[in-house]
Amino acid sequence: MYEKLIHQLAQLLRGNMVLDEFYPVAFQLLAWVRVSKLGRLTRELAFNPAEPPRDAKHLVSIFTHIGDSGVLGNDSSAFVYVSPALQHLSPAQVLQALEILASSNLDQPWDSQSLTATMSSGFGKWFAGLPSEVTSLITALARVEPSMTVYIPFEQGFQLTASIQEKGAMTFSETKMAWPLPWLINLLSDTSANICVGDSLERPGFLEDGRLTQFDVSLGFPPFGVKYDSQLTERDLFGRFPEQTGSIAVLAVRHILVRTKERAVIAVPNGLLFSPGAERSLREDLLIKRQIEAVIGLPAALLPNTALSFSLLVLNRKTTCDRIMFVDGTQETLFKKDGKGRAVLSGWEHIAAPVLSGHEESFARIVTVDDVIKNDAQLQVTRYCKRPEDEAIEALLAKYPNRILAELITVLRPLPTSGDEGTVPVMEVGPADFPEFGYAHIPGREIRITEAAFAKGQRQFLRPLDIAITIKGSVGKVAIFPPEIDVGESAGWVAGQSCLVLRVDDKGIIDPRVLFSFLKSEIGQAQLRQIVSGASVPLIQLRELEKIRIPVPDQLEQEKTIQAFEKIVEIERLVANFRDEQRKLSNAIWTI
Repeated sequence: MYEKLIHQLAQLLRGNMVLDEFYPVAFQLLAWVRVSKLGRLTRELAFNPAEPPRDAKHLVSIFTHIGDSGVLGNDSSAFVYVSPALQHLSPAQVLQALEILASSNLDQPWDSQSLTATMSSGFGKWFAGLPSEVTSLITALARVEPSMTVYIPFEQGFQLTASIQEKGAMTFSETKMAWPLPWLINLLSDTSANICVGDSLERPGFLEDGRLTQFDVSLGFPPFGVKYDSQLTERDLFGRFPEQTGSIAVLAVRHILVRTKERAVIAVPNGLLFSPGAERSLREDLLIKRQIEAVIGLPAALLPNTALSFSLLVLNRKTTCDRIMFVDGTQETLFKKDGKGRAVLSGWEHIAAPVLSGHEESFARIVTVDDVIKNDAQLQVTRYCKRPEDEAIEALLAKYPNRILAELITVLRPLPTSGDEGTVPVMEVGPADFPEFGYAHIPGREIRITEAAFAKGQRQFLRPLDIAITIKGSVGKVAIFPPEIDVGESAGWVAGQSCLVLRVDDKGIIDPRVLFSFLKSEIGQAQLRQIVSGASVPLIQLRELEKIRIPVPDQLEQEKTIQAFEKIVEIERLVANFRDEQRKLSNAIWTI
């Protein structure tokens, strides 16, 4: 309701300030005049239209006294930090700003969610706030009731705090940012969020007799990509961290669990759902204790300033969860693009519905905990929520005898390269060299390796009909190498560092060209997409690749596949010849 006032102040003050400086000043001015009109300040500190501050220096002094005096209780912290930019205002600007506010009706509180949305957009990069749809989804999943206490660590834009305040629950929020934002929200929206400034993991707040206070519900959106010193786990005085790790995702989940009595909703990078080490240890513990109620996968590019995708974990400490609801929020019917490369959760209510009702949908599946444990304790949503392409894979595998890939091939890792000056020239083939059709013929670049690496790595040199597959970055790209590899003046060809080499062990079971044709097909690529993981860089883990099932047709059908592939090779050769002829004709038109 005060957006118009903020706009007027912006027109008046912005000439002297950058965007990130303007908003703290504008909201402090607005809050000061409002609480003055509501009679919450002493006469000496309140705004008096008849005796306005003489200049910006005088105004800074008043704000500093409010912060120091504690006259507004904990919300006095709204004036502890005063932007240095305030002192750059001219006396005329100060008077004009206060005249605008003095003539305004400031009795009614500002809706807290609208307020935080305005603040978040205004503060820019320093407050990369959550989209309102994400906030609404997390709040819905939390099932908060007015009588509850709600813990919100890692707060930044305070949208979650505002959303919970709207439900009448008591909030306890922690933030690392010593800015006036959270207390200004209280003053402008007549709310009473409890705020603690500090690092939730290093120096947690809200203690009782030296112990961590527990809350009914917790909501956590820890920053992604932050790394802590793994020694934190040894320094911890509260017994929160059984895993020794610096991963903020693992540490945040452990911390929130200790502080929660009933239910927690936590945003986690997708790597937590599949990575080994501390992440796996955490997953297994949560599964064994039956504390995972739901896992919700969300599309990439939901958040400002990053294209990373993430998931929501719904944990339950009150009720034993023998079944887990997996929800695939990445399906196209549940989000839309905004035209600027960002995703918007247009169907957030539909995403929340299966978790809240306990009923499956086309994009949501219930899986027993025992089945998840058997599936290597993997929690990626795409493993359990089937799409039409998944059904096509199952239909094909039901049609033919099939084997797991590991039974058909030997996997060879790329020849290690180092910064050492080598003397042996080899040709490295990477994903950029994989042709759309036919055999891979042209190596990408020459590298040099040492004599020792050459002698030790003979098996890793590419052989006729070897298959290379990209497992990092452009995952799933495949190439097959010709029956005759022309090594030229090099010692041979090797696969690039983002690839694995698949060497068929027994060509009597499956011909390499048949295997390659399947991996390159739409169904083969769909099966590979099922096992892609990675939070920022897409990855295919070897143990997952080896488990995919490969249809093994009889010899007659394999011969048909080989004939079709060789026809593709012949067409590609003709196309290449025509391209060469095109170049020659084009170059002959005009000559120097």
